[in-house]
Amino acid sequence: MPRSQRPARTYTTDALTRTVRIAALVAAVAVAGWVLLLYPAMPQTVPTHFDVTGTPDAWGDKSSVLALVAVSVLLPAAMGWLSTKPRWFNLPVPVTDENAQRLYREGERMLVWLMVPMVMLFAGIALSLVGMPVAPLLWIGGAGMLVVIVVGIVRLLRAA
Repeated sequence: MPRSQRPARTYTTDALTRTVRIAALVAAVAVAGWVLLLYPAMPQTVPTHFDVTGTPDAWGDKSSVLALVAVSVLLPAAMGWLSTKPRWFNLPVPVTDENAQRLYREGERMLVWLMVPMVMLFAGIALSLVGMPVAPLLWIGGAGMLVVIVVGIVRLLRAA
């Protein structure tokens, strides 16, 4: 069924999903604010890329941090907003009148929960700017993204 003809969303978002959405957005803004507070004291050259162990392997001007701050807030904010528009989702199964609300709910949950490891990745990168170890947050964030995507797809398939 084309997206324009899909049923309207009628379910109510559960409290946990709403809480996770808000918490992830607050955390993203907090990390961005923390980075902006540290910005004046940062060295002129900062890490801009990391290998799989979390070790910086590329460096650039500290102004690149401003792009990171923008992305670290805008991406979770966009995902949080989009998660409230499940009718627009590109779903892996056909949407019918019978399964639409279940699919919409699972799609919303997947996007909201994906915000959490994304913010963890941004926090790990932010910590690297002040010379703290980042590998654990990067690994947990990366693994978390993979888990959320796999679990989300399985739940979408079951909802169909």
